[in-house]
Amino acid sequence: MKILSNFNTKLDEEKLMHWIKEYWKALLIKRHKLFLIEPFFMFLIASIIFLVLIWILYYEFYEKNLVIFFIMSFLYFIWIWIWIFLTFKNFLNYFKNYSFLKTKIDEKDLEDWEIEKFFKHSLVLMFYQIILLIWNSIVSFYYMNDIMEIFLILLQIILNISFIYLLLKVLKKIIDFEMDFTIITPKNITFYNQSWLLKRESKTIDIEKIKSISVHKKWLIRSLFNFWEIRILTEWDESWQWELILKYIPSPEKVKEEIFRIIELRIE
Repeated sequence: MKILSNFNTKLDEEKLMHWIKEYWKALLIKRHKLFLIEPFFMFLIASIIFLVLIWILYYEFYEKNLVIFFIMSFLYFIWIWIWIFLTFKNFLNYFKNYSFLKTKIDEKDLEDWEIEKFFKHSLVLMFYQIILLIWNSIVSFYYMNDIMEIFLILLQIILNISFIYLLLKVLKKIIDFEMDFTIITPKNITFYNQSWLLKRESKTIDIEKIKSISVHKKWLIRSLFNFWEIRILTEWDESWQWELILKYIPSPEKVKEEIFRIIELRIE
């Protein structure tokens, strides 16, 4: 999917295929799936906000105008539920079928990817939610007759803004998870970072300039699930050094061995 020239959800597979064709071997490294725990909790909070919004609509309109209540509830329900369903489905797919390490890829893998649908629906929902907020505020003001109604209108505005904010945060985390990756080839190591829709950064290390590759271990939770940091230290010149840190790497010792196998170099 290419929304813009710097936003391509299939870039990692495309790069891996390119370098395999170039060098006959390459390695694609992705983050541990527990990186998604934070956006998953954001998703749960967003789901709770949805239920609170429906409850407010019930409180506001159920006794005043059932038609308005059902229309507004339906407008909230249809797109928010689609987003919740797609998000939960993607989280399940990640935790069931996710592969963090790839040395080969089939052409068909570039086609069978549903993350595009998730991004499209999520971005549409963001704008839809803004329009719905404006419409809901207008209808609520029309039926307003006491201080409590004013409070509920303000609460709805805050909740809608919070929902959109959480949506953006979840999208950003999933973009980081899905589109940040490292490619290892016999010539260099490149880390790609998708900052957001408009920006992608990359850092490349020449294999000949690598001083060391080490696994940095700390924190009990990481020990339980076996994900750590891999630190690649390279010396650009005699005066200073530079370090590339790969975070949330599953089975880092295995990954380190795979890196050595690809670059055909044993660094002590």
